[in-house]
Amino acid sequence: MKEREFSPKRRRLIKMVALTALGVAGSPVDWVRAMGLWVYPQGMFKIQGEVKINGTLSKLGDLVKIGDVITTGKAALAIFVVEKDAYLIHANTHLELSAETEPATGKQIMQILHLMSGKMLAVLGAGQKRIITGTMVAGVRGTGLYAEIESDRTYLCTCYGRVDIEPRGFPQDRQEIHTTYHESPLYIYSSGQRNARIERAPVKNHTDEELIHLESIVGRTPPFASSGYKDGSSGRRY
Repeated sequence: MKEREFSPKRRRLIKMVALTALGVAGSPVDWVRAMGLWVYPQGMFKIQGEVKINGTLSKLGDLVKIGDVITTGKAALAIFVVEKDAYLIHANTHLELSAETEPATGKQIMQILHLMSGKMLAVLGAGQKRIITGTMVAGVRGTGLYAEIESDRTYLCTCYGRVDIEPRGFPQDRQEIHTTYHESPLYIYSSGQRNARIERAPVKNHTDEELIHLESIVGRTPPFASSGYKDGSSGRRY
């Protein structure tokens, strides 16, 4: 379906609503959607510090697309939108966006997020996606998640949704995780002398407010937002 076209003034108004709203019932986001005015912002939504796309310094409004490499410097932060997925990446992060396609037609089958280093919070809409780190491969669909690369492991919190996690090189240790509110944060290892390559972890370094904000940018609310939640997550706020 073709997106509706609006004047620059109307687009600024809608973007301002998305920046300030939390996405709960009766919020400006609900009003905008009910009026049929929603325009999903694309590309760089917020930049703090040094943020690059394919090695070039980025500015607000720059598009981010499949095939791009996004990197952040020290004390940097970026929020950006690709189609109906919204991302928040922190300092010293290297994220590569790619896709798996059908050889015969070139049609995209699956988006691939290759997190090489750093920290990423993402809210992902419908459609099959795969997250790859140095220690895991995870299949996701319609999920809110936080991933962080540590020296010998990946930290992954499935904030809500479903994730199929496989330590790289150990398909026999694959696990399917389904959560609604941060129930199963994990550390995932791919090598070493360990009793288990997937271990329980605490909730850390991401917040419910961040998830609500990201979802509001793409016109959604997380499943916990309408259930009288209390912020059970921890860590930084921006």
